Amino acid sequence: MIPVAANDVAFSAHAVLLTAITLFQVLIYDRGNQKLSKTCITITCAVCVSAAVCVFVAVPNHSWLWLISVFNTIQVIMTTIKYIPQVRVTL
Repeated sequence: MIPVAANDVAFSAHAVLLTAITLFQVLIYDRGNQKLSKTCITITCAVCVSAAVCVFVAVPNHSWLWLISVFNTIQVIMTTIKYIPQVRVTL
């Protein structure tokens, strides 16, 4: 068993709550003519399917540390993709 500090749990819960609020705002506010690109939809679907498969693999084996590692890798990839347009603008 790996000990977890209360502040780590609070930080994670805070991040999930703020992400949920942001996603809720995306759904309720008018976007005008803006639409999601096919690339964005493809990447989002691939990430969701990958995450779901990893959860189904980790649950029977109780491989929680591996699952957290996979989610961390997904986060790094998504952050890299998110900042690519900003790098292009500065170059």
